[in-house]
Amino acid sequence: MEFSKGIGIPFDEQKSDQPFHTLILCGHQPVFYHPGILVKNLLLNRLQKMEGRIGINLIVDSDSFTHCSFRVPRMDSNSLVKEFSLFQDPSQKIFEHLSQGTFPDIREFLARVPNKLLGEGPLKNYLEPYKMFLRKIQSVSTENLDLVQTMTLLRREYEKELGSSYLELPLSALCKTIEFQIFALAIVLEGTRFAQILNHKLQEYRKTQKIKNRANPFPDLLIEGDRVETPFWILSEGSREPLFVEFKSDRVILRSSKKALIRLPTEDPGSMISRIRWEGIQLRPRAVALSLFVRLMLSDLFIHGIGGAKYDVITDQIGKEFFQVDLPKYATISATMYLPLGENDHSDEIRKRKAELRNMDQHPEKHVHLDDQDEETKMAVKEKKEIQKRFKESGADKKELNKKLKLKNNFIRQVLSDRMRDLTTQIQELEIRQEIFRISSYREYPIFLYPSEVIDSLIR
Repeated sequence: MEFSKGIGIPFDEQKSDQPFHTLILCGHQPVFYHPGILVKNLLLNRLQKMEGRIGINLIVDSDSFTHCSFRVPRMDSNSLVKEFSLFQDPSQKIFEHLSQGTFPDIREFLARVPNKLLGEGPLKNYLEPYKMFLRKIQSVSTENLDLVQTMTLLRREYEKELGSSYLELPLSALCKTIEFQIFALAIVLEGTRFAQILNHKLQEYRKTQKIKNRANPFPDLLIEGDRVETPFWILSEGSREPLFVEFKSDRVILRSSKKALIRLPTEDPGSMISRIRWEGIQLRPRAVALSLFVRLMLSDLFIHGIGGAKYDVITDQIGKEFFQVDLPKYATISATMYLPLGENDHSDEIRKRKAELRNMDQHPEKHVHLDDQDEETKMAVKEKKEIQKRFKESGADKKELNKKLKLKNNFIRQVLSDRMRDLTTQIQELEIRQEIFRISSYREYPIFLYPSEVIDSLIR
């Protein structure tokens, strides 16, 4: 609640003070959402408005990134999808470490984009929802906010008209709780058993799904003697790397791939957690551990997108074998919404007309109405048929026959020149319209290119 309140996000404060029996969560990285992501939040908002329910969007700010960008169609004579990048950072920092002043002003960045996307003709108004969004956020104060806060606040400004009142919670804040640290330590102290279970379940899944790539749906955990890879990240200097645990007779060593970070005597878990907190060791869950923690210890229902639902088929099996309990069920929702640029799929029509044009070129006599032609054209068609018959004769000079056939085709084709030219023009026009359809069919355009009520209609 403190995060939402701190950046001015509206929520039902009276409801949050009331007892509740159901906690519903969804989550995603603090990026520019597309409709397929936002639909999770809209479902969350719908469900949490029922009595006795609280909804929380988990902001996965522990993810690394190389750029923060979105794509927009540039509707001009050279129609294409153009990517606009707020910033790029090849060092793969994580979102939670981007403090105020370390990234460009997002509102100024967003305001510059439409000037580079001027459309033509009937498509010139396709940026109207974007411009409306820009007007909304002009009054939003992002001063002294970090990147996670800013991206969250701007998204919630878009959602205002939808009545969103769920809470926002950064994963980084959740990981500072004693509950998460107990959970993490429970897995780390049995790191070998956990890694063996995870790797075995992955092997079974890949075999069943006939997957050869060992990185799909996610890589195995390394087991190298006493050193075992865990399903957690360790944060260091603005980035993250896998956390390893090394088991000795009298101690447990938490380490990165390069060095030991802390040596913990094998004493009671409470003292070990106190040491970890005292030393400032920052752990963050990777995908499987995050889903296990949220579903096992926090939420009554977690709302996944398609990607999360795929790996949670394995997470269910890992959780059951490692913790000896069945994880609560999860929901899955996604959406594909195309930009309303006024075009349909013309690919079949293009293929049909190209085939017709090709047939006219190769077999022009089939498209000539002989009753309407002069005697010379009729004779050319007749002679072509005779030439074609001679190809089957024994000892036929096919090279010479091909020359004659080409001459007859060229002559007959002249009769079709106007029709072929018209057909070529039609194909070119259809291909332009098909390009507009292709551009409109990209599903990851940012939500502010769509009227909010149109996206909201997806779950009504």
